[in-house]
Amino acid sequence: MFNRFSILAALCLSLGTPLAAQTPTGDAMTPQQFFDVGATFLRAGQPQDAARIADSLLARKADDVSALILRTEAAIALRDYAAAVQFGRTAYNNATNNRKFAAARLVALAHAQSKNDTLAQLWLRRARQFAPDAQTAQGIAKDYQFLRKRNPWSTQLRFGITPSTNINNGSANTTTQLFGLPFEFQLDGEARALSGLQISGGFDTRYRLSQSRNAITFLTLSADMRTYVMSSAAKEQAPDAKGSDFGDASLRFGINHKRILSEGAMPTDFHLLFGQTWFNGDDMKNIIADSQFAQTGFSQSWAIGENDLISAGLTLRKDIYTDGDPAAQTVGISTRWAHKFDNKDRFAFGLQAANKTSDDPEKDYTSVSYTTNYDIAKPIYGMRFGFGANYATRDYDASTYAPGPREDRTDGLTMSVEMTKVEFYGFRPVINMEVSRNESSINLFDRDYSNLGFDLRSSF
Repeated sequence: MFNRFSILAALCLSLGTPLAAQTPTGDAMTPQQFFDVGATFLRAGQPQDAARIADSLLARKADDVSALILRTEAAIALRDYAAAVQFGRTAYNNATNNRKFAAARLVALAHAQSKNDTLAQLWLRRARQFAPDAQTAQGIAKDYQFLRKRNPWSTQLRFGITPSTNINNGSANTTTQLFGLPFEFQLDGEARALSGLQISGGFDTRYRLSQSRNAITFLTLSADMRTYVMSSAAKEQAPDAKGSDFGDASLRFGINHKRILSEGAMPTDFHLLFGQTWFNGDDMKNIIADSQFAQTGFSQSWAIGENDLISAGLTLRKDIYTDGDPAAQTVGISTRWAHKFDNKDRFAFGLQAANKTSDDPEKDYTSVSYTTNYDIAKPIYGMRFGFGANYATRDYDASTYAPGPREDRTDGLTMSVEMTKVEFYGFRPVINMEVSRNESSINLFDRDYSNLGFDLRSSF
C-alpha cells in the first residue's frame, strides 16, 4: 500500500495536479486524506515520500500550516536542517497557539541538531509560550537546561523600570554645614533628592573557551545602562536638570577560570576583569566622571553537610579617573554562609570588608557591610517571596567638606515578589521593593531611598 501511494504521489507531483489524486476505489482524495497519507509515510520511516506529499499540498496552498509542519518533520528526518528551519518558521508565523508550539518545537530541534544552540534556546522559549500543559512546559525547560550546559555561549538579559525617590543620589536635607563654618548652607534643587523613574537594561554573556574534568574557562562580557525620567515635582525643584543628566553606563570584559585544586574539593574561582564606566547622560555628553578599572580575585566554597555552603573571596581593584582625580586602589574580602532548609527555603548571611586608598579623601575609606536574605521556596497565592536586610559602615579619615573624619552608616530592607503564574516566553515578572537610609556625620551626605522596581526573571 505504501508503494502504491508513493507512486501516486510522485505522479501527482509530476503532473502538477496533486488534488486530482484518487484512492484505490477511484474516489478523489481530499487535502486531509492526502495529508494523512504523508503522515503515514513519516510514521513508517519514509520521510522522502512524506516530503513529496507535503510539497504537493504546499503547491496548492503555500501557508497550509499542517503541510508546513509535516514538511518540517520530514526535513528533520532527512537531516536537511536548514530546510526544516525555513518550513518550521513559516508554519510558526501562520499558525494559531497549539500549532505554534509544534512549529517552534520543531525549529528548536532543527537548530539543536545543527549545533546552533543559542537559536535553539530562543525557539524553545517560543515553544514554552504556547505549551499546551504544565508537563509539556516542564519538558521544554529540561531541554533548555540541556542546551545551556552544551552551548559554549551563555547570555542573560536584564531590564527594569523603577520608580525612585532619589534618582540623583541627592541629600535628604535642604541645608547643610560645610567646612566647619558656624552657619547653614542652602542646598540647591539638584543637590537635594529628586524623584523620578529609572529605566535600566543590560546583559551578561560568556563564552566557554575550554573544559576538562577539573577545570573550565570562560571569556566574559557585560554591559549596563541607566537613564531617568524626572517627576513633575523634581522638574519644579530642579528646572535646569533633565533625567539623562544622572544616567550612567558601564562595559566590562574579562576571563573567568574555575579549577578543582584537590580531590573532593569544590572549584576555586579565579577572575580577571577590565571595565570602563561613564557618568552623566545616556548620550555620553558632558561627562563629569569617567573611569577605567582593572580587577582580579578569587573565591572558594566549601560544602558543610548537605544543606550548608560557606564561601570566601578576595578581590584587588584599581580605578583610574580620566578627569584628573587621583587613582584609587581597593582590597576587599568577603564571606558568605548559605543554608537550605528541609522545606527548600533558603537563608544566607554575608560579610564584606574593603579598604579603598586614594589621595582624594572622598575616595579613601574603610567599609564593612552585612547582608541577610531569606527566600521562601513555596509560592503563596502564586507569588514567591524573598526578603533581605543590610547594614554598612563607611569611615573616612578626612573630608573636603568638613574638618576631621567622616562616618557614614547605611541600613536597608528589600523584598522581591516573583509572579509564578504569569509568564512571557519563559520570563516571569518580579517586583522589587527597597528602602534604605544613609546617615552621615556630615549631613550633606544624608540619603533616603525608596524604590519600587519591576524586572523579568527566567523561570528555567
